[in-house]
Amino acid sequence: MYLNRVRLFALALPLVVSGYCVTTPTPAPIRPVSEQQPTVVPEPASEAAESTVVEEGSEQQPGPAIVNNAPDRRGRPVTTTFSGFELIRENVLRDGLQVTRVTIRGNARIRHGGVDIRASRMAIEDGRFGTLVGSVQVHDLESGTRIYGANATYNRDEQIVHLVGDPYMVVPGEGNRAPALVSTTRMTRDLAEKKSILDGDVRIRQDTWSLIGDRGEYTDENDTIVLEANPVILGLEQFMIGQRLVYEVNNRTIRLDGRVVHISRTAPTSGESRANVSEDPPSLEQFARRPGQPTEREPGEPGDGKSVLSADQVVYRFPAGAEVRTRVQGEVLLTRGGFRLTAAYLDAIGQDFGTIRTAGGVDMRDSGERVRVVSNQMLYDRNRARMRLEGLPVPFIEFYAQDAEIAAAPPQATLYGSVIERDFDSRETLARGNVRIVREAYEASAETARYDEEAGIVLMQGNAALFDGRNRIQCEKIFFYPDENRILLHRNIRGTVGFYFGPVPGRGAEDAGA
Repeated sequence: MYLNRVRLFALALPLVVSGYCVTTPTPAPIRPVSEQQPTVVPEPASEAAESTVVEEGSEQQPGPAIVNNAPDRRGRPVTTTFSGFELIRENVLRDGLQVTRVTIRGNARIRHGGVDIRASRMAIEDGRFGTLVGSVQVHDLESGTRIYGANATYNRDEQIVHLVGDPYMVVPGEGNRAPALVSTTRMTRDLAEKKSILDGDVRIRQDTWSLIGDRGEYTDENDTIVLEANPVILGLEQFMIGQRLVYEVNNRTIRLDGRVVHISRTAPTSGESRANVSEDPPSLEQFARRPGQPTEREPGEPGDGKSVLSADQVVYRFPAGAEVRTRVQGEVLLTRGGFRLTAAYLDAIGQDFGTIRTAGGVDMRDSGERVRVVSNQMLYDRNRARMRLEGLPVPFIEFYAQDAEIAAAPPQATLYGSVIERDFDSRETLARGNVRIVREAYEASAETARYDEEAGIVLMQGNAALFDGRNRIQCEKIFFYPDENRILLHRNIRGTVGFYFGPVPGRGAEDAGA
């Protein structure tokens, strides 16, 4: 029975040069391919490699097919099926040895375990090495990952596919989340390990961000993309760089490690000079991918419209239907012009860092305003341009002379308060609760203090008092002028005077307390 069946099958095979062509008498129309493996009919050992068969088409498998059940080079079990509407078999020389080449035309397909590989045309040599030409598709049926490319090579021994010609990968999203699109110059898919190696100009497009790197790897099992070489996060007029990026696709989390630098570029305000602004600046991506340290190439001069944030790690979480949450931690440093902020960590809410908070301590220095602000807790509403400081130790603001170096020289005065709030638009600061202004020789206290930066005046009121440790003077209001380094007591002055307050030039006797 076996020999008769082989002879009958061979009679239907027209001879081709040094081989034969396997076709169905009448080409079957294209039909969806069933996931069911075809029934195996063994071939004589001289006709095919070990565990390889040739069979005719069927309703489930249009066209003939070749099935190989041999393990791969490392002994891992794998079943592969090569199929198409036309299979042409011939003997060719490969590395000086004669091997069998099977050319597959028309709906060319490789079913490699749980992976479906398709192309316009395939040439399979020795049942192990393949060249895939035209509209290559690799679909992992278990994870749903799909990869596309113009051409590819297939290696059954290593269970890998190399794709070139603008390859890209589509990682499916869970629920209503849009899939992530990953493109690169070259892509290698490890069919056994279920991972993709990304090599050259890796780009990941997700929501409003683009993730860029030189090399990367995606693993189906943990649904994670890792960019190891020059990772960059590009957003609207801002970018972030580091040494390693980990993107957990379905957890919607991005982690950037290794002295992360975040730079945002905005137009200078109407009051800022444009002397340092280039009329033809590079694109954000060109600027982000320049060589060298960002702090060396991005000095942050006043008026250039750029903010620089650096830290050891930045973690983005953007859950579906909720606002983006960001944790910046490890030697956090934020600079913009003459403004400098340091903190142990910062938490931000919103795509554009609309709300920033910390409870781990913050130190802010503004060389333009000649002030230093220190607090344990900070809440900054970027959209409203308001900041709130509180916590223990009590927050304070130090005032410095124009020619003094902030934090290096002693301050002219220090303002303390249980809660300190600053409005950046109106340039006013309000301190409430146990407010004190400490100077070298004396101290002033009140319930509230309002600092008008434009006018250069601190107004203290509510049980306002001035004392030097031995004497105490009370009044309705105390005016402190940081730029002029002078203080003024106003109305209803009472108490004992242990030191002299002379008349203030330009003020009446009532204002001077006389």
